[in-house]
Amino acid sequence: MKTKLMVTLGLLLASCFSLLAQIQPGEDTEQYDGLKFVTVARELALRGYQTQDPLYLMTAAQTLAEYPVKGNLQPDSILFENASYSPSVAGARTIELNPQTLLDDAVGMAGSDSLLIAMIERTREKVRITESLPRGRKFSPLIQEFNLNSQGRVKLWATFNANEIAEVFVAGNGSTTIDLYLYDLNGKLLASDLKNIDDCYVSFTPSGTLQFRIEIKNNGTTDNKCLLMTN
Repeated sequence: MKTKLMVTLGLLLASCFSLLAQIQPGEDTEQYDGLKFVTVARELALRGYQTQDPLYLMTAAQTLAEYPVKGNLQPDSILFENASYSPSVAGARTIELNPQTLLDDAVGMAGSDSLLIAMIERTREKVRITESLPRGRKFSPLIQEFNLNSQGRVKLWATFNANEIAEVFVAGNGSTTIDLYLYDLNGKLLASDLKNIDDCYVSFTPSGTLQFRIEIKNNGTTDNKCLLMTN
């Protein structure tokens, strides 16, 4: 049984590296890396629920302990054009990017496997220790998931703090290309990412605590489910 677990863990690590490789390189910053790792944790959690494999949930929990998610992004206002909210679900359940919730569900998947349960509980202790450490400037994103139909668009208005770096990251499912735009309230374009892929990133530092418009556009002829993260 132990050998089987080691093989599975090796495959899981390979899966993690594969997921990271799928995310296009961008700004080489700790904050940007945090956004990418949250995206990987979400994909691992999805695979764990889909395959009922607790090892995926354990790895996702460890990743989220290091790069925590504050919660859902609550924009000041939002406008959909051929688009909608679309949270990740497993069966009838919405997936929570919360380390302890993921570990609780991993225990449920482990059943009577005492070795697996022991591994999960060791992971839980590591997560508790990681969560208690001082973080300094480490990034902690707010998230929201959307489904953009063909040529769909989401416009949302959010307030960012003065003199603090503001970052927006979009990770799509790879089916189409996506553009990301950031405007001030006068409609002036402040930043954009039009790289012909569906992983987009912009950052800027507002001079005042002001409201800005984030716009995401699907350029393809099929749907694209994407994850939007901001700080």
